[in-house]
Amino acid sequence: MQKIRLFWAVNLPPGTRKKLCYIGDRLREAGADAKWVEENNLHVTVKFLGDADPGMVDRITEGASGRLKDLGRFSLEPEGMGFFPGAHSPKVLWVGLGGDVGTLCEAALAVEDAMEGLGFPREGRKFSPHLTLARIRSPRNVERLAGLVHAEAAGINGLGIFDVDSVDLMSSTLTGSGPVYRPIARIKLA
Repeated sequence: MQKIRLFWAVNLPPGTRKKLCYIGDRLREAGADAKWVEENNLHVTVKFLGDADPGMVDRITEGASGRLKDLGRFSLEPEGMGFFPGAHSPKVLWVGLGGDVGTLCEAALAVEDAMEGLGFPREGRKFSPHLTLARIRSPRNVERLAGLVHAEAAGINGLGIFDVDSVDLMSSTLTGSGPVYRPIARIKLA
């Protein structure tokens, strides 16, 4: 049986995605060698599962639902930008999050616990609330990109608050032009 790639995510509302893409378009002017995340793919990863048997989707959803059932809705807002692992050798351009980040971390821990019970290994590092804007492929024009990130960082803080009312199980299909993400289950938050 063919496996499917899965991850848990908080999907962003269309207006927030559009605003982030506008900033991303301005950052592209640096000419850095980067793969920019498509507007429809912008999300906050809660837990990456990797390849799974399609027959496990119901168990995966039920497991997370049981852990998230008492978690209420919460709000987040884009806040700041930076690089992983750092500006000296960047691999990922990220946008940070403010607002009810503690509740997001609770959701991530609840999903982590539920998925461990189903045989998915725990993350080796602490959950870091962010969304990926681009993946840096080479050092070309990275210094110029870092300068633009610094100049645009304040604009991120003005993008506004968005409400989180669900955590979604997403499938990821890898294609020649990049990944295609599709929600296959949604857990509504009370």
